[in-house]
Amino acid sequence: MKNINKLNPYYLIAMIIICSLFFYSFQWSSIYPRISLSMWIFLIAFIAGMLIIGRLMLPQFTKGILSTRKIGIKQSKLTMGILILIITMGSFADGIYSKGYPLFKPMTNYGIPTLHVIIIMLSTLLTLYSVQLFSLNKEKKILFVTLYSFIPSLLALSRAGIILSLVMAAIIYILSNFNVIKFKIFMGLIIGSLVAAFLFGLAGNYRLNNQVGLKTTNVLDSSLIYQIGSANSKISSISPYAPFFWPYLYLTSPVANLQSAVSDNVSLNNGENEISKYIVTQYTPDIVSKNLYPDYKDQVSISGYSTRVNVNLNVATAFYESYLQLGWMGMIIMAVFFLLFPIVYLYLLYTINRGFSIIGIATLSTMYIMTIFDNPWAFSGISMQLILILFLALILKRKK
Repeated sequence: MKNINKLNPYYLIAMIIICSLFFYSFQWSSIYPRISLSMWIFLIAFIAGMLIIGRLMLPQFTKGILSTRKIGIKQSKLTMGILILIITMGSFADGIYSKGYPLFKPMTNYGIPTLHVIIIMLSTLLTLYSVQLFSLNKEKKILFVTLYSFIPSLLALSRAGIILSLVMAAIIYILSNFNVIKFKIFMGLIIGSLVAAFLFGLAGNYRLNNQVGLKTTNVLDSSLIYQIGSANSKISSISPYAPFFWPYLYLTSPVANLQSAVSDNVSLNNGENEISKYIVTQYTPDIVSKNLYPDYKDQVSISGYSTRVNVNLNVATAFYESYLQLGWMGMIIMAVFFLLFPIVYLYLLYTINRGFSIIGIATLSTMYIMTIFDNPWAFSGISMQLILILFLALILKRKK
């Protein structure tokens, strides 16, 4: 397999954190706190643990990738038909309930509570299933199913849903068709990432300038985001390089917010059932936790987000809320969970249906990339995919 098996959750989470720390060291923003020794020790230990476990797991990733390529997955028109029917009816219901779609007009609230989340989850499952079928069989008609699966997220203007689905789809295709990432492909990915980062900055400037009514046609003008992020760079806010400040903030501000919370020793602990609350809010999808602890997010907003380096920069890694609840112990427990979960999950998936191995690896990989921004276990849009994948793998298990 050469190096394709290195495209796995352990290596990806280590890489994204290393990149964040590397760019953090540039200190492009004057509001970022200095990373403490204790934070350095935690992050370095976490990265080392990920690299070690990732290396030990390489044979398992290879086994899973080869299994999918060899035995494939069962193509079920009935399954695709049912999923298409559900997401179509659900999308119509969302539109009727909300009297429109965010794609066509500005809306603050959209979709039927709970039902909308379920529709997005099922549409994502259809994306993964159809992309895997196309990656193995190259049937072009399957691509229409894949495109259709994006409709609910597109109607809702769910950027997170679209981006996460695209990332998972890309990983599935790469793992299904390549044995090695050649130098040309690697350089292409780097150049593509730089172009995407630049365009991301231009789009951010355009959107922010319009929101505040700034009359300018120069999308290179990054003066507003420079003010928000307190840029201390000597690079002019109208320089061609200035739009890169947007991706810089998105990649590094989570670490800054986490460090700020640790420095201020912020805690949500009120002494009542803290362990059970920690487990539910950090390790179960929010579609469940928000019903059990409806006031939790408000508590985080009031007590926790008061330490953000800027009110507009509100993401703070997967460890943030763990620290707010249980301090360093909460962060350590979360780190251990990240280390062990893929081992257990992939064992279950391989036992049920090895044909779904690549889908499982791609989903875990995407979740681990998310770690630098938020807690993937609590985000129903992707964490529930792990359960749905097991369920679909069981239904479509090939008979021996």
